Amino acid sequence: MFIEAKAHYKKAIQLSPNLPEAYFNLAIIYFQENDLEQAKKNVEKALELEPELSEHSDIVNQIIQSSAEGE
Repeated sequence: MFIEAKAHYKKAIQLSPNLPEAYFNLAIIYFQENDLEQAKKNVEKALELEPELSEHSDIVNQIIQSSAEGE
């Protein structure tokens, strides 16, 4: 399930690199797969493109905090 979703989000990013939702959703998938480095990278890109996504602060904080713990 995640494999297909990741492929679709990556394709969306290729076609439209300024689409914050694609980065955000990709971050959630990576987080669920415990790939914290990629999760953080993608959530940071999503926030760079659309700071209002920080309204989803629970998941954003969880991704950033978990990746910091893993470093």
